[in-house]
Amino acid sequence: MKLFQFDRMLLQATAAKITGFSRQPGRLFFRGVLLCAVLQSIAVVNAQEDRWFQIEISIFSYENFNPEVERWDIDPQDLRLATNARPLIDLSEVLSLSEWADTDTNGFDTNGSGSNGNDTNGSGTNVSGTSQSDDSALTNELTAETLEQPLIGPPPYQRDNNFKLPDIERDAFIRLPPAEHGFRDTNRTLERSSSHRLLFHGSWRQPVRQPSRSIPIIINGGRIFDEKNELQGSVRFRFNPNADRVVADANIWLTQFVNDEERIIQMVQSRDMRSNEFHYLDHPAMGIVVLVKPYTPPPPPVGLPQNGLPQN
Repeated sequence: MKLFQFDRMLLQATAAKITGFSRQPGRLFFRGVLLCAVLQSIAVVNAQEDRWFQIEISIFSYENFNPEVERWDIDPQDLRLATNARPLIDLSEVLSLSEWADTDTNGFDTNGSGSNGNDTNGSGTNVSGTSQSDDSALTNELTAETLEQPLIGPPPYQRDNNFKLPDIERDAFIRLPPAEHGFRDTNRTLERSSSHRLLFHGSWRQPVRQPSRSIPIIINGGRIFDEKNELQGSVRFRFNPNADRVVADANIWLTQFVNDEERIIQMVQSRDMRSNEFHYLDHPAMGIVVLVKPYTPPPPPVGLPQNGLPQN
């Protein structure tokens, strides 16, 4: 019997015992003990539901597909994203290394052109008309203020102690760097093929949960027409009822323009998957390649709380 099913049975049996004891006076102590057992069992079930996986998907189109041959009646309601849908986090959008490269920890230029980044004319006077001594006094004043209220976060700096740099090992829904990708050969083959076109590729880590607590990932890819992506929709990863399979739910649609007419082709599929195995979701106009692998986030560094700031 699977562990998940056993825990469910334990919850039901324990709840029945508590109900029986409630009809008998003088059993408050035992009822309290059994209630603790129920709560502990619920915690075990929730821990099982929050198992982490590393996910990688590639979505491509069939270039020889003829929308004139097949037509789909699309309900506009089916093209709406869930209210809790979210995009993947791209590190390049969070941090701009060019903004950090020439500044020290206090936000001052360290490229050697002056203590605060202003050019000098060789006579000890800045082109702005102030002397280097004046600039040094200003720098010391700003440094003293910074030490009292440290500047937090990437430029523009914010005095917010809740700022936390993304952590690809412990944070969910962050796009992984190319070194973590496993579809390089697959994507290269799709890109070289005249019969296929790669529309979207993503790799990230996340906890997988039951459907009621799962979070769809927003998909945008392909070409852009009138500021709208050719490929749109969402992909959701959840557990099946027994929590022994990860299920991929895809609701994506491809917009094609034929003779100045906009046609939408929708793909709605679900697939139960085994870990560490490639899975393929097929459609006349497009396809999805998926791989899920179990992942265990490492514990946070010693002395560093969850918000990423050192403890005093």
